[in-house]
Amino acid sequence: MDGAERDHFNDFVRHHSPRLLVFARLLTRDRPSADDLVQGVLVRCYPQWARISRDGGEYAYVRRSILNAYLSLLRRPWRELPHSELLDVSPAQDEPVEDRLVIRRVLDRLTPRERAVILLRYFEDLSEADTAAELGIRPGTVKSTTHHAMAAMRIDPDINDLAAVRGITGRSERSTT
Repeated sequence: MDGAERDHFNDFVRHHSPRLLVFARLLTRDRPSADDLVQGVLVRCYPQWARISRDGGEYAYVRRSILNAYLSLLRRPWRELPHSELLDVSPAQDEPVEDRLVIRRVLDRLTPRERAVILLRYFEDLSEADTAAELGIRPGTVKSTTHHAMAAMRIDPDINDLAAVRGITGRSERSTT
């Protein structure tokens, strides 16, 4: 790798690693695992950086690599599951700390696929088609998984408590007349 490619890689890491780390932390529910996941992916991408960055889709490639590495870890029967309930919270986010902690607890209760779909759709702001391509599933599966995850989140007592504190009215509380 020449100096320009190395500088481009370093700039990419400096600029995108905070968001990639948040994405990985929300997936893994564990800061050390997320840090290891992102670092491992970046180490594997470094020798291939010229090819990866050729078309300008570096961020999507690295994010997909993180997602694939995470899903691969889930398939291993000997994997360790994280035991920490709460993660460190980035001060750069706008929501109050309590809200972020509630949202993370609710995400923890989703299945790994549901969590991945919700994060790709709403955290990464991908379309259904892009989310399906990212996960290697059909768009209909993205729709149904999103539906099931959102339904589970709607009935979660933590979300209902948060909504009550914030004065947010859910669909079930609205009048049908």
